[in-house]
Amino acid sequence: MKIPIDGGAAELLKAGAIANGYLIGALNFSPDGRWMPELASISNATTQTSSRTIALVDVNADSAASAKYLEPRANITIPIAFTPDGKAVAYSTVENGVGNIWAQLLDGSPGRWLTSFTSDRIATFQFSPDGKSLAVSRVHIISDVVLLRDTPPSSK
Repeated sequence: MKIPIDGGAAELLKAGAIANGYLIGALNFSPDGRWMPELASISNATTQTSSRTIALVDVNADSAASAKYLEPRANITIPIAFTPDGKAVAYSTVENGVGNIWAQLLDGSPGRWLTSFTSDRIATFQFSPDGKSLAVSRVHIISDVVLLRDTPPSSK
């Protein structure tokens, strides 16, 4: 939904209506304010499977057909953000338990890694307004395994 800053009635973002799916993501916009990148989960009723894709939602469109879709890398996570120049969307992926940020170019040319971490995962990230710096919040996950057994009472 969108609502005018000066007040008024809320309107449905028509390009955000995803057939057989739903949008997942944090609020983020392209530098020109026209596009909102979201992670879309789309179900296939025939195969009983779902897939993830990047939906670029046109906030000014008057039909669902206005959304553009990009095929992401495997294991994509949110958030998804436009790069400051508006030529790519960046997102975190988790490969072999490690999070890194990938920039996927909108013109279809090959993307590139923005980070090369060797441990931990990414919670969130943000570009500086001039696009020269990238702030990354990372998470270290610690897990313990405990084996509990039901043993008979001792005879002592």
